[in-house]
Amino acid sequence: MFAQVEVRLISRQHQEFVTDQAAVYLQRLQQFELEPRMINLLMSERRRAYPWIGANIDRVNQALYEHLVTCQECFFPANRCAVSILAAPIGPEWGIDGFCNVRVDPSMILVDVGRIVPTDWLKLVAHEYAHAMIGSAGHASEYAAILKHLCLGLGFTWDEQWRSENNRLQTYPPCISTLDPIAFWRGDSDF
Repeated sequence: MFAQVEVRLISRQHQEFVTDQAAVYLQRLQQFELEPRMINLLMSERRRAYPWIGANIDRVNQALYEHLVTCQECFFPANRCAVSILAAPIGPEWGIDGFCNVRVDPSMILVDVGRIVPTDWLKLVAHEYAHAMIGSAGHASEYAAILKHLCLGLGFTWDEQWRSENNRLQTYPPCISTLDPIAFWRGDSDF
């Protein structure tokens, strides 16, 4: 019986530790927001999400970092830009899957990994890495050239017809959205 009480105490202490880690992590992300309160989890979700974030965010960020390195390898070392990447729950009211803050040095890519399926994370990282390469949030011809280079280097289709028909690159390359973006942050989806 004493061993069960001790296990519950250790489990509770671990739960508190990872919850505190999540709170610190999410607070740290705020320095990279483009606008206040972009990084946002609903209060009702925090009780379930914080323990999962605290226990798993390093693995998630490692996966994103590996995608970032893959994108950088499409360029000669001298042509690569300085950029960092982190996972972040972006408030649904912003309607974006990620963004690149080029106002900080190095540029910072924040990706809401809950909004798209994990098999498409590399596509989103490539999209945001192109912003870091040009140092701008725009989707003009310089951006298009970098994104095309990345898409071809990563084995993604570059669809000139889609681009000309839609006259925009805000959602290219296309990614598959998840049904419940918060499910990932609660630990209710596969990773």
